[in-house]
Amino acid sequence: MKSLTLFKFGGSSVEHYHVKTKRGAYRSLKEMVLSGYSIFSLWLFRHQARKELLKRPDHLLKDMGLTREEVEQEAKKLFWQKGIY
Repeated sequence: MKSLTLFKFGGSSVEHYHVKTKRGAYRSLKEMVLSGYSIFSLWLFRHQARKELLKRPDHLLKDMGLTREEVEQEAKKLFWQKGIY
């Protein structure tokens, strides 16, 4: 496993720390943290939405254009797997 190499380009705040990516580009540490937070938020949303869909009665699922079988299949997916929404 390669170690993380930080490059400082002036200043003392986190925006001034950059990481060299595999392709040789530099990304700010702040950008990488925000990107990770966005991914985590999406995964959390998927997990919560799938749990909520399971609680809905069939007549509401029908109003949303979904069947119980589709919802159960969706609920079996792991949080990082893209779904029907």
